[in-house]
Amino acid sequence: MMYPDHENMSLEFKERMTHSLMKTISAYANYHDGKIIIGIKDDGTIIGVEDVQATRLSLENAINDNITPRPDYEIREILVGHLKIIELDVRRGKNVPYLFKGQAYRRMDTATTQVDENELFNLMLQKRNLTYDATDSNHQELEFKILERFLQEKLGITQFDKNVMITLGLLKDSKFNIAAELLSDQNSHANASTDIVRFGTTTSIILDQNRLENVSALIQYQKAVEMFQLYYKPFQIIEGFERVSKVRIPDAAFREAVANAIVHRDYRMGGSIQIAMFDDRIDITSPGGLPNGITKENYLNDLISMPRNQILANVFYRLGIIELFGTGVLRIKDAYAGSEEKPIFKIDESRICITLPVLHMPEKMTEEDKVLSFLAKYQEINRSKVEKKIGLSRSQAYELLTRLVEEGKIMRVGSGPATKYRLV
Repeated sequence: MMYPDHENMSLEFKERMTHSLMKTISAYANYHDGKIIIGIKDDGTIIGVEDVQATRLSLENAINDNITPRPDYEIREILVGHLKIIELDVRRGKNVPYLFKGQAYRRMDTATTQVDENELFNLMLQKRNLTYDATDSNHQELEFKILERFLQEKLGITQFDKNVMITLGLLKDSKFNIAAELLSDQNSHANASTDIVRFGTTTSIILDQNRLENVSALIQYQKAVEMFQLYYKPFQIIEGFERVSKVRIPDAAFREAVANAIVHRDYRMGGSIQIAMFDDRIDITSPGGLPNGITKENYLNDLISMPRNQILANVFYRLGIIELFGTGVLRIKDAYAGSEEKPIFKIDESRICITLPVLHMPEKMTEEDKVLSFLAKYQEINRSKVEKKIGLSRSQAYELLTRLVEEGKIMRVGSGPATKYRLV
């Protein structure tokens, strides 16, 4: 006789009572409800338990003697045909971490693994109802001109002082926390950086790149959006007798993906946020898997908000950059509603990668696109090279370059015959 379900993250089979299942009990108590069934083989074959009462007593004693603190659980005897099995339901607890022989565990698919030092620290913060960004920063000499500017522009706050910092949750007991450090002008946090690369036809061809470090998380977000708007701006085509604007990648989807990467990444884990820009897609990868208690299904389908960095998320929400109530993924998916192309979400223990596919590719690059593409590749260009590369007359090249300078997309360097142009 076979059990109707298969082993998964929340269900484990055991042929008999062994002390190794204490690890799984620790995992369920630390992260999410789960069930352990004794009397079933790994393949789901029900073999039953011979001495149910003795096994129940042994199981209860083992839990009470080996798991600290005592988890919330229930043991039941189930009759399946002529065989008896034991179901152990373990509920996620509030007094994390729950330890077995001094170690905490978590479930990864159908396996139970020991948590590392960083994850144990996160569990301890959770017990105190804190997130990592609420802990004190080692750097207390911080400046916030960038944050002040954003608050003035977005919220109309004209008086930026200690009380504002306290209200935002960035200052407590006269000490700045990690969230404050991430938002500070110098942002010296070792893991707070973003790498943006614009690739050519292959990853060996780099057309443009920008490494953002030692700058406010707000500037990292802003610079990422600016680079996106430079390379993925809408273009126009003629359909029938009308000029129609086509979007390459939805602006809302990119903004949401980048903001969520900054707010929800694991800042205790090394590595940068990586934004890889290709002709047909953008890949946005942030270090750290899902926060505690969130499954992949929850992440992709539910309105659940459990930010890894609560204070940072709150500041981004107040500034109107993100939605606080867990709608980020749904907003990204909604931006692609009605299109055959869909965003792709890749999730594992160490990272989350969101791929935003291009919806429409221009059949022909505009003259402006060509100039910007040349500058991204060669850093600087003169008017005569624009004439030759694009096939424009002297006056057309001059008008195009002048317009791009006036629009703030490129800058003019030098004068006379030595005049060159560079990206801003």
